[in-house]
Amino acid sequence: MLIIPCQGVIYQGKLSAISYQLSAISYQLSAISYQLSAISYQLSVYELGHSVEASQRRSITASKPVPLTTDG
Repeated sequence: MLIIPCQGVIYQGKLSAISYQLSAISYQLSAISYQLSAISYQLSVYELGHSVEASQRRSITASKPVPLTTDG
């Protein structure tokens, strides 16, 4: 009579340990996805900075005064 409840408690303990491990794994996965989203955010900011820099360069070269040459 006492063996069955004890086994049931051990079984429940194993299940709770498994569910704890699964929640830890899902937490690690969410942390990894958070890191990946942070990396992609940094990359998008980096690309945005480059595109802004390139457009500024283009506007600077476009706004340079063209010297007028008057050949007499």
